[in-house]
Amino acid sequence: MSDAVPETPGTTRLTKREEFDLDEALAEAKDELQASDPQGELHLSDDVLLDLARKALETTTDIRLASTGLSSVLGLSRKSVEGLRVSVDESGKEPVITVDAYLLVRWGVRVPDLAWDVQELLKRELERVTGYRVKAVNIHVQGIFFETDETQTPAEPAGETSDI
Repeated sequence: MSDAVPETPGTTRLTKREEFDLDEALAEAKDELQASDPQGELHLSDDVLLDLARKALETTTDIRLASTGLSSVLGLSRKSVEGLRVSVDESGKEPVITVDAYLLVRWGVRVPDLAWDVQELLKRELERVTGYRVKAVNIHVQGIFFETDETQTPAEPAGETSDI
């Protein structure tokens, strides 16, 4: 007979949800990947980082993305979408992200508090999903908007109709 004690059926060694640390798990997975294939590297497309940042910002109603200027209109800025610019520095030991967010802020909102919340939101979400460290989130408030802006539509002059 064996001296080993059989496991009780139905018991597992899974980590409890509240004890799970995503950042730690991502770091371990990255270390394991590099240990198993030291030649392998992970590169995330700038478009992926921009989409992640844009999706994170869509969760708040107190801001809107603003235009980043003429370069975004002409499509000259490769690493930006309307209202966002992301740069990744991969020259160091680990990649670091810098985000510039050009925002319109809803009238009546305390701007310093909102800017802090947006910085924390972007930092948390980008680090959680990518495993990269966020070096800076720069907030550029370009203007304000009023809640009625969403509901207003440009009125056509009286007597004219559109043939489109």
